Amino acid sequence: MSGRGVCGRVGFATLTVSGVFLALVTPTRSGASEVPYCATSNLPTVEARAAGSGTQDDIVLVMKSGRVQAGEVVSARLLNRGEAIATYGLALRIERRVGGRWTLDPASPDGPWPKKAGKLQPGGLGVCFHFPVLEDQAEGRYRFTVSVSADRKKMHRSALFQVRAQGEDRSFCQQDPTKDYLAGVERAAPLHRIPASRKLPFAPRGVLVYPIGERPLVGPGAVGFGLADEAINWPRHLNWVLSASLVRVSAEGLPLKILARKKQRLGTRRLNGDRNFGPQFPVPGTPAYYRVDISFKTFDGDLLGAYSEYFRVMKPRFDVDMTVSDRLVRPGQVLRARLKNLGTEPVWTESVVTIEKREPAQWVPVDWVWRDGRVVDARVLVPGGQPGHCFTWKVPADMEGGQFAIVQKLRRSLKDKKGEGVAIAARFKVAGAESPSARVR
Repeated sequence: MSGRGVCGRVGFATLTVSGVFLALVTPTRSGASEVPYCATSNLPTVEARAAGSGTQDDIVLVMKSGRVQAGEVVSARLLNRGEAIATYGLALRIERRVGGRWTLDPASPDGPWPKKAGKLQPGGLGVCFHFPVLEDQAEGRYRFTVSVSADRKKMHRSALFQVRAQGEDRSFCQQDPTKDYLAGVERAAPLHRIPASRKLPFAPRGVLVYPIGERPLVGPGAVGFGLADEAINWPRHLNWVLSASLVRVSAEGLPLKILARKKQRLGTRRLNGDRNFGPQFPVPGTPAYYRVDISFKTFDGDLLGAYSEYFRVMKPRFDVDMTVSDRLVRPGQVLRARLKNLGTEPVWTESVVTIEKREPAQWVPVDWVWRDGRVVDARVLVPGGQPGHCFTWKVPADMEGGQFAIVQKLRRSLKDKKGEGVAIAARFKVAGAESPSARVR
């Protein structure tokens, strides 16, 4: 998920955080019977409850709708129904209910967050969040959570929503065409890995730990772990002794040699200002498997937890394919397309695909589809073995039949030093009224 949106009823300013647009709204007095959103009032709302407590407080996160589907937008705002002034941060996270527990969803933004918090006046409205649901978002129960402070007390407010499928088939965007280059070693020698939520049971709330390093890594680089904080400029009393080691392992996960060790004492520290703070180790570009181990102990030597991650350095190999959901479509139908990076090289893709039609002498552009429906000049990194964004194009009802192609431009990160790019395309056919039984060879 990423975000967009504007506010229409009150003064606002918009800013972008990792693709999420936050409309900062001037707080206004609001009656109990009306909770206006960005440009609409008197909408049904779903009131949030204090995360983890199950009790409802004066500060709530209200939603425009509790059920959304791909292509729709999730909207929510903070509402202060009490009498005390509250403050809130702009850091937020999106979580999905999996196996009876909430886990951080890959769609969750990760900052960097603006170092500015808003005030929530009594009876006032806070920030307006917008999250367009992507085409490839899995169905299920979700929530997004923000942090609030009132009466010198920190708390979290969560709003639940359900992502459901539309009537038409979306299996093409939901399939997983990735190629996992670490699947073999992870099956042979499983590790105690960092949770997907990036939260450790002994860490203060909001402190995150995550692996650093591309999977796979092509050429020389760095691998290790990073620490971050969802709170902005907040001193954390960690009192940890952090130890890490880099181990070269075999393809079966057997340790071959300990290459480096690091140890550090962390007392009180502000983590938010440190970009990728944490133990990292340089590795050469020679193909090899590595394991990075990290442990956390108290200053008295008591073990709090230990975790490990595999990394793999590979030779560069360029293998990119563009696939479409159908080779034959008719006017009014929906065509989906996505890029698959089957090689090891990471590639930078543009945020738009072009629909071209074959004319007698050349290919002619007839339409464009932008990522998330927003016209932006930005490139998106697709690591080796990963899928790109799933684009959806509805064939216009008046489109004449013929041969077409959907084209996406990209840059090979390791080769295009001068900005030269390549284009990847997938061909399909639009059947005209005169040939309803046309087939693509």
